[in-house]
Amino acid sequence: MRMLSAQDATFIYLESDHSPMHIGGVYLIDARDAPAGFGYEAFCRHIQSRLPCSRIFRQRLVEAPLSLSHPSGSTTRISGCSVICPGSNCRLRAAAPNS
Repeated sequence: MRMLSAQDATFIYLESDHSPMHIGGVYLIDARDAPAGFGYEAFCRHIQSRLPCSRIFRQRLVEAPLSLSHPSGSTTRISGCSVICPGSNCRLRAAAPNS
């Protein structure tokens, strides 16, 4: 078990329902020229197949022994949504999962 860095611990301790401290990303993928069979599921399978190559993506938060309340590790989650063409920022926000 490794302790979180001071910066990572700060993000964990300061996070609340009103102040999310996690980081996310939005990937807009134009698959018109992609090989047959490429789609969201294929993209997720590719990303998941690469996760074991990096230790940080295999870590998780755990409570420290003796109830010291100092979590260690990191978490990762992938979620997705689709927006029908023509897309817009408004449609993307409306379609995005509330997470």
